[in-house]
Amino acid sequence: MLWNVSIACAFRLNETFLENFYKTQRPRERRAEGTHKRGNIKMARFFTLNTGAKIPSIALGTWQADPPGVVGEAVVSAIKTGYRHIDTARIYNNEKEIGLYLKKLFDDGVVKREDLFITSKLWCDSHAPEDVEEEINSTLKDLQLDYVDLYLIHCPFRLKKGTDLRPENLIQPDIPSTWRAMEKLYDSGKARAIGVSNFSTKKLGDLLSIARIPPAVNQVECHPVWQQAKLRSFCQSKGVHLSGYSPLGSPGSKWVEGSGNVLANSVLIEAAEILGKTAAQVALRWGIQVGNSVLPRSTKESRIRENFDVFDWSIPDDLFAKFSTIQQEKLIRGDSFVNTKGLYKISLSGSLLASVAVDKIFKIPLSSFFQSQPPRSHLSRESRTVLPVSVSVSNFSSKANKPASDSELLLRRAEVTRKRGNIKMARFFTLNTGAQIPSVALGTWQADPPGVVGEAVVSAIKIGYRHIDTARIYGNEREIGLYLKKLFDDGVVKREDLFITSKLWCDSHAPEDVEEEINLTLKDLQLDYVDLYLIHWPFRLKKGTNLRPENFIQPDIPSTWRAMEKLYDSGKARAIGVSNFSTTKLGDLLSIARIPPAVNQVECHPVWQQAKLRSFCQSKGVHLSGYSPLGSPGSKWVEGSGNVLANSVLIESAEKLGKTAAQVALRWGIQVGNSVLPRSTKESRIRENFDVFDWSIPDDLFAKFSTIQQEKLIRGDFLVNTQGLYKMAMVFAILRRVSLSGSLLASVAVDKSFKIPLSAIFQSQPPRSHLSRESCTVHPVSVSNFSSKANKPASDSELLRVIDAEIKCAEDCDDHDRVEEISEGFPFEIQNEKGKNTITLKRCYHGEKIEVLVSMPSLVTGEEPEHDRRAGRNDEELKKERANQSSIPLTINARKNEGHGLEFCCTAYPDELVIDSMSFKETKESGEEMLAYQGPDFSDLDENLQKSFYKYLELRGISAMTTNFLHEYMINKDSREYLLWLRDLKKLIEK
Repeated sequence: MLWNVSIACAFRLNETFLENFYKTQRPRERRAEGTHKRGNIKMARFFTLNTGAKIPSIALGTWQADPPGVVGEAVVSAIKTGYRHIDTARIYNNEKEIGLYLKKLFDDGVVKREDLFITSKLWCDSHAPEDVEEEINSTLKDLQLDYVDLYLIHCPFRLKKGTDLRPENLIQPDIPSTWRAMEKLYDSGKARAIGVSNFSTKKLGDLLSIARIPPAVNQVECHPVWQQAKLRSFCQSKGVHLSGYSPLGSPGSKWVEGSGNVLANSVLIEAAEILGKTAAQVALRWGIQVGNSVLPRSTKESRIRENFDVFDWSIPDDLFAKFSTIQQEKLIRGDSFVNTKGLYKISLSGSLLASVAVDKIFKIPLSSFFQSQPPRSHLSRESRTVLPVSVSVSNFSSKANKPASDSELLLRRAEVTRKRGNIKMARFFTLNTGAQIPSVALGTWQADPPGVVGEAVVSAIKIGYRHIDTARIYGNEREIGLYLKKLFDDGVVKREDLFITSKLWCDSHAPEDVEEEINLTLKDLQLDYVDLYLIHWPFRLKKGTNLRPENFIQPDIPSTWRAMEKLYDSGKARAIGVSNFSTTKLGDLLSIARIPPAVNQVECHPVWQQAKLRSFCQSKGVHLSGYSPLGSPGSKWVEGSGNVLANSVLIESAEKLGKTAAQVALRWGIQVGNSVLPRSTKESRIRENFDVFDWSIPDDLFAKFSTIQQEKLIRGDFLVNTQGLYKMAMVFAILRRVSLSGSLLASVAVDKSFKIPLSAIFQSQPPRSHLSRESCTVHPVSVSNFSSKANKPASDSELLRVIDAEIKCAEDCDDHDRVEEISEGFPFEIQNEKGKNTITLKRCYHGEKIEVLVSMPSLVTGEEPEHDRRAGRNDEELKKERANQSSIPLTINARKNEGHGLEFCCTAYPDELVIDSMSFKETKESGEEMLAYQGPDFSDLDENLQKSFYKYLELRGISAMTTNFLHEYMINKDSREYLLWLRDLKKLIEK
């Protein structure tokens, strides 16, 4: 009420309103409602593991949930709230209680067992292989379950059997033996997925190198104050899902150092105020947005409910970027796990090294301590003698051999400051099948004439390549097979050491053709199986035809994929995947697949980085493999084929690193988590392309890659079928002109079949909006969706008839609805850019800058928006009056010179302007615009106050007369843009 009064008083001063308003209002940061609200983006409630199972993105953590009875009630509250993931562990001593409450929930029909995801963990005193199954049996008995959905090795250290967590009880772990026992639990079905907890990048890498079944999850401390960027990136590259415990920083745990630091962080508090959420909700949302599942723990029903409200909103980019500025601090440091009498004591010289040594066994990998004697660097003095000492050590995978004595160990020097450029990049990525795909392959597309590709394969394998990428359509599989056989016969390489990829061509999508096609590939390659088999493209050709428009037919990807799954079941393809699939197509496939695709092979390089697709693939456990990583130099038909290696960012990086631009482009691909497929037949180039492992692009240079202007090179214009199914993209453009218009829509329609998702193209007939005239007839066209059988338009002549009718309609509109010349008295300057579906009005008024963004009209359906209630107007009268009227969205900004301003979101009807919302904005010194205050809903304001605001806008030139003019102007603009586009479209189809 005070807010209303202060505004009303200010308005009585009329011309001095803004000045008084700016001075009297205290800004409160709140996020503005825009046309596109990121907060409305629904975050997936699950992540897909490399087993194909789905792990809910938020779990109820049950650590420290005591006294008895409390944890059980918390589980009940959580499940009734909507949680479907419960995280527990043997060491928490609450599994029996949780089991009792779960059984009651099952018996009462509140939830089914198959709808829950239950995680438990193997405690450190049961690492002996013979103890592992006994431990899970105890867990299952207490939980009253037949299986757990996920079973984790709780920590990478080991205790003597039956002892507690004291340093003297630590003994040498043998993780490989423990993991083999874990794999048996997976095989038996007692654990539907297996994983680890508190494993560092190094330890996880060591485990992956020996695992038959790769870990599905690594559960670690992760929150905005300890973001684990390196570990997250590593897990994503290996297809291991990262689950974050203590996502709120373990508040209330006295023994956890800085336990309250997370929720007290200024970045979280600022974001929470802007978004109207709690700091805890923001911290959880951050975790989900970076791709983690999160495990908040609470026993209070209100907190449990609050923590679950993280799905129907998100942290926008500008706020999200600030999280990278948070100073990092590990809270759960684990000092109690340092054994001063056992293997894990590491004494390093200097206070810096001492501080590192205390930073826990699961933070410092053993292999980094036990190195050969390095240079003493700046610590070396003439007075100090470097003593070569032989110390018996072991790596992750071997039996324990402790250093002979403390005196020997104290002579060692650890290299603490590790340069990123010296970190060795793993030469493999782990697929969701558990197989390892080499990170660099030899691509063989366009490798001709005969004999050239075979010699290239020989050179590559002798250099060290272990991945050969080919396809049936390349016409070189027989030659590659001959050379591979000779390499096997000569003992140069074994079949099991190679990774061979081939692809199903587009004329063999019919389920009955799929196995026949791979049989031909295997025969030509002289192999029993391929390591990876891909659907080459998401379009389809008539059997035995070539790549011409008239040969396109409707694809049925679900049926094709089921045939691909049979190849996987038979062992002829050790992994299956796709190529050239967009985010939407891949999502559609994942929704129906029994076996999820392991790989999506697409164009990817620094000039076409595929950020959205890469992120989507990582979130779904699908590995992205990048073809043309160098931009396809030498391919005359590829648009801008030389643009990648000529890019200034690559050239600058190459000069600083002493590498070639090609090596930098390949290294970029590997560092973002892709395998790369450079193609060359020259031995020197093949060798050069393989030199990408023992160095990396440092952070400062790597950051510059995000500034590269993006350009897709392999655009696929030759795949647009003007006489078949893919012309539906053009029909779609006509049918959907309500949302897009003119040249903008034309650019979308022509942007290829695999760029526009089928599910978006095949829609039912929409309203014709403001372009409908009595002379315009709606032309229905038979269409289909992703999963159904094909229904093509009857003929090209029918399609052209539709377009001709549209052209006539647009010409009639253009002839009859001309807008009169803009009168000299019109108060605004109009900025109208061809091809855009908006215009901008600008003027100055008594020191204020007025700017109005005007969008295209749309048809009112007759349903009144919630905010649309003008004082003294009857709701039914408004509905009846506005039915079938057109409306124009207006965004009006009135700004003072010092940067403060008002923003009005309005809807303009014929002869009437309606204010939907109003907000107060300010601009920071940095130029960043922020919402400083947003009052109550406009419709909730006092009637006199509403009238004051309407008067305020009228004085600045926003009146009914203005909106009437804008209606005619925008309709005419749309008609002209649409007419030009239709004519261009007709020419394209006729051509």
